[in-house]
Amino acid sequence: MPADWAEDGFVHPYVPGISTRGIEIGPEGGPENRVFTVRVPSCAAPEDLAMAVRLVAGLAKAAGATIGTEHAGHLDADAFSATFDAAWIARAVEADFARLREIAAAHAVTMQGPTRSVTIGPATLARVGAGSEPLLRVMRDVLYPNGLVDDDDGALYVSKGTRLARDGREIVVHAVGPGVDYFLPAGDVYALIGVPPVHVAASALPALAPDAVTPVDETSVRLRALEGDAWEELLDRARAVGHADVLDAVPPVAAARPAGTLLPLLRPPTWRHRDTVASRPLLAGAVALPRMPLVTIVSDTPVATASMPVAGWAGEETTSFAAAEASAVANLDGLELPYQEEVDGGRVVSLTAIGEYAAALLLSKRRLDEAHGKLGALLVAAVPIHGILRLQRGDDVARTGSLVAWAEHCFEDAGRRPNGQPGLTPLCFGIVEGRVQALVKVGAEEGDPGDGSLEIEAASASPRGESPKAGASPALLFAAAATFVVAVAMAYGLLR
Repeated sequence: MPADWAEDGFVHPYVPGISTRGIEIGPEGGPENRVFTVRVPSCAAPEDLAMAVRLVAGLAKAAGATIGTEHAGHLDADAFSATFDAAWIARAVEADFARLREIAAAHAVTMQGPTRSVTIGPATLARVGAGSEPLLRVMRDVLYPNGLVDDDDGALYVSKGTRLARDGREIVVHAVGPGVDYFLPAGDVYALIGVPPVHVAASALPALAPDAVTPVDETSVRLRALEGDAWEELLDRARAVGHADVLDAVPPVAAARPAGTLLPLLRPPTWRHRDTVASRPLLAGAVALPRMPLVTIVSDTPVATASMPVAGWAGEETTSFAAAEASAVANLDGLELPYQEEVDGGRVVSLTAIGEYAAALLLSKRRLDEAHGKLGALLVAAVPIHGILRLQRGDDVARTGSLVAWAEHCFEDAGRRPNGQPGLTPLCFGIVEGRVQALVKVGAEEGDPGDGSLEIEAASASPRGESPKAGASPALLFAAAATFVVAVAMAYGLLR
């Protein structure tokens, strides 16, 4: 394993043409703690599980280490392989897909695969047989429409689509022309090439060309090549139902929330779904920076996560973003996300949390108060990827400077790694009294005038932008922010 693995985030190996979810390998603790976790998402192919078992057993045997498991305690490599054998894998896969069928019978479930997302719902279940194998075939048909051949080189043309932002919604448009066999992933509108072009809602195409369209999952289809009179007839039928403003006719819908645990999740501001998902900046009172993370709300189901849309979720308290966030943070407090302590000279100097929702701990006053108890009144935090939170003492000049440099390096490096976890933000944040209240700006941000020096801006982490410290003295807040300014500026000078 590379020495800088913990800084590089997570990797997601998969077997082309076979894997349905792949596996995730990530660090547990800092670079000095040589412990790694291997996670297999729900509805992974049996080959994914077998790959994970072989990888874990092989690493443990080579290192002479034991393996900590979720249900079987600590095992050596041989006992691990014997416990999680082919029979166990078969039972686990069947149980996963039985759970998927139960959920998807009521509403569609979208899961991210190695190449694109797959959606299973009532219509898909009605077309396939029982057991895991038919659904595995559906997932592979979506993920690898040309089998082992790359999307760009196969017999089927795999449309990448064009994403348009309209009134807080993201609309995916696929251009479709004559004489081509297509695989069309999930989309909202098909632009049929003609004179003039015809726009039709994606849901209308199967009825317009029933002999040429084959549904694959809930949202993806194959379209057999149509030429000459057959294509012109399709255009005529489409003109009868299509209309020029179909792009504006995709309405935002307040759908019911998928059954799952409501949790907060930080996203990068460049996230491609940012226009369709409800969100707020992490620091509502800060200058709007291109790299300010977004707070989103997800419903974490056994097989996937669903983000709260701009229109909200229908029913209960989740129609309000603020109410949904309050519920999500309360659930976050109940997750097992332990801090890994770094001790120097007999005192704790930093804390690191690792896990899918680690960065979201910045929203939890209870967990940040816990960190205050170990590190002191002033904290500096970095979340370069959403799977890592690192907290350090705000009054430790040298370590604060190192954290600033580490956050930048980790963020920049994450985006360059194939199949790696994308960067979240290179920014560092100041924490006082269990709340994120200051922004450590590392150099001049794009679109933000400045001379490249470090500075602190006191800000609010409240969803509505008001001060999170009701009744607190402004002088006290300024003094806390000033302490960060001095400490970070000194550290920056030392590092230069």
